[in-house]
Amino acid sequence: MKSSLIRWMNDFHIDGTRMDSIENVYNWDFIREYKDLAREIWKQRFAAAGADERFLVVGEELQEPLELLHQQRLDGLWHENFKRFIFLKSL
Repeated sequence: MKSSLIRWMNDFHIDGTRMDSIENVYNWDFIREYKDLAREIWKQRFAAAGADERFLVVGEELQEPLELLHQQRLDGLWHENFKRFIFLKSL
C-alpha cells in the first residue's frame, strides 16, 4: 500500500487519498504510518511553495471507529450514516 501511495503521489500528483475498509487492515499503527508517509511526501514536494495541511487521508468504514480520529491516525472518516441521512432528507 505504501508503494502504491508513493507512485500515485509522485506520478499522478494526488492531493488526498481514501483508505477503504480500514477495519480490515487490522493494524492501526500502519494506518498512522500510511498517513504520516503521505503527509511527508506532500511536504517534500511542496516545501518550496510552502506546503500546507490540505493533504487528507480519509478512512472508510461503516462502523466509523472514532478512535482513529482521536488518536490522529487518520484525518477523517467516511460518514456513511450522514450520507444516508442527507439522501433521505432530500426525498
